[in-house]
Amino acid sequence: MRSKKRRLWRWWVLAAACVLVLAGAGFVWFWNLLPARAYTAEDFDIETLVSPYDANGNGVDDYADIVAGARLDAENHPRYDGSYWEGGYPPGDVGVCTDTVWRAFEYAGYDLKVLVDADIAARPETYPGLDESGPDPNIDFRRVRNLDVFFAQHAEVLTLDLSDPAQWQPGDIVVFEKVDHIAICSDKRNADGLPWLIHNGGQPKREENALQKLTMTKELVGHYRWTPTDVNSGSEDGVNGKYDDDKSGAAPTSASPPETAGLDIQAHVSPNDANGNGVDDYADIVAGARLDAENHPRYDGGYWEGGYPPDDVGVCTDTVWRAFEFAGYDLKALVDADIAANPAAYPGVGMAGPDPNIDFRRVRNLDVFFMRHGESLTLDLSDAEAWQPGDIVVFADKDHIAICSDRRNAEGLPWLIHNAGQVEREEDALYDEVQKRTLIGHYRWTPAAVGDADDA
Repeated sequence: MRSKKRRLWRWWVLAAACVLVLAGAGFVWFWNLLPARAYTAEDFDIETLVSPYDANGNGVDDYADIVAGARLDAENHPRYDGSYWEGGYPPGDVGVCTDTVWRAFEYAGYDLKVLVDADIAARPETYPGLDESGPDPNIDFRRVRNLDVFFAQHAEVLTLDLSDPAQWQPGDIVVFEKVDHIAICSDKRNADGLPWLIHNGGQPKREENALQKLTMTKELVGHYRWTPTDVNSGSEDGVNGKYDDDKSGAAPTSASPPETAGLDIQAHVSPNDANGNGVDDYADIVAGARLDAENHPRYDGGYWEGGYPPDDVGVCTDTVWRAFEFAGYDLKALVDADIAANPAAYPGVGMAGPDPNIDFRRVRNLDVFFMRHGESLTLDLSDAEAWQPGDIVVFADKDHIAICSDRRNAEGLPWLIHNAGQVEREEDALYDEVQKRTLIGHYRWTPAAVGDADDA
């Protein structure tokens, strides 16, 4: 009897040991704790794609920088914590999967929070990840579903088929559902040629061979490649987006030479030189707008006591008043004075009445002002000569305003200098903007009716 009990006890011990061994093996497999060989694209004769962009100007293309930024976050190994943070950004020593992504983009030269917030503000109905109370800039850019929508609209949408490893490139973004998760593709590859992932799901190794493994427990729903040619905050379409049908081409960057060869267009010269620098007003307005574009202020439409935001932040209207300031005009003083004299003419004034801290930074107010005190011009794009450097253009449907550049495209239309949160602030965008919004105003500054700031 005792011998039988001993045998039974031994079987139980053996079974328990087997369970522990299997559980341990499963734990080691699940968390990728065993050393794994990392392969390179060259091992599989896969060409590594190089981005044509270098947003941070460090001499390394965006795709490589996104990988490097994600790897820095992985090496920092932030504690997994999805808490809500005032201001949006968690400390560097905590984070979740989405924090790895925005930190990677920040390293590459992009403020993903600003881009996502601006796009949500422009079309909140396309973002299912918003709270019932509406947009919340403190958390929206850290939600997987919102990033999925953003990249689907502003990045190249790629295959979900894992059978062709060459389609999976370093810096690509991958999104999973069921348990929402997002990751960056590494430049390291596994034995099948598929990239490792750099991500934060609370796992011990933040850069690991995990793409195939994750598809066993989650649904792969998104695969994107960053194309920063359509990150305009008010964009009504995407680039190869899965949520839209428009596949229009990207605008040239401001680094491209202006295509003016063969164009016989006479640039207009203003009879005024308000700042007395020997350069006419139109050329000065362009120069002032270009200075703001080169300063590349972070897109931020916050309210500022005194009206003027700091130089390192701004929106489309800030580019305009800064351009006019450079040319010798205090646009705030002029607009405020005209609103005070004619408040009924300004539908953009709030219910509480004029507010000098914000009125001159509202597109609708500037539209009224330039309609009253500028020369109203054609909205027809077929006559390129009617569109001159320093002209002001206004769009409805996600209100926007821009300055015409002295650079022109192949059709002779001027580039725009503007700030909608996009990467390139001086770009061939007039025709594209007309496809996305309603062009409602085209003006040329004629200061005789209002004088300069001292006369207002």
